[in-house]
Amino acid sequence: MKAKNGLLYLAAIALGFLLTACQSPPAPHVGEAAQPSTQRIAQAALDEGARQYEAGNFQGAIKVLSTTGEINLAKPDTQIKAHKLLAFSYCATGKTSFCHAEFVKILSIDPGFKLSESERSHPIWGPVFESIRK
Repeated sequence: MKAKNGLLYLAAIALGFLLTACQSPPAPHVGEAAQPSTQRIAQAALDEGARQYEAGNFQGAIKVLSTTGEINLAKPDTQIKAHKLLAFSYCATGKTSFCHAEFVKILSIDPGFKLSESERSHPIWGPVFESIRK
């Protein structure tokens, strides 16, 4: 009887080890898995927005950059570049209140952000940006 109980005990332990060995590793957190693809999507939108902007298609840049939600989840430098292109595009199309709002977003990400000298001296967005900095 003792031998039978001992064998059952050993069998239970062995079964426990086998079941533990067969467990799947824990799934990665959603944020960890999504971040690289989110950054790729945001960067692709930024690249396309920059192409549209450089081609003088400010409405196209606005459409791409303002409808890609991943931009707001991307790395801060990607967010800043996208919001800066949006600000410039809005200013270029006469939508200074939207331009202003984009600069506010930039400064909320990086309070020390500054435009380059040539950007600061631009007759449209330079004054809009400086009005926020005061």
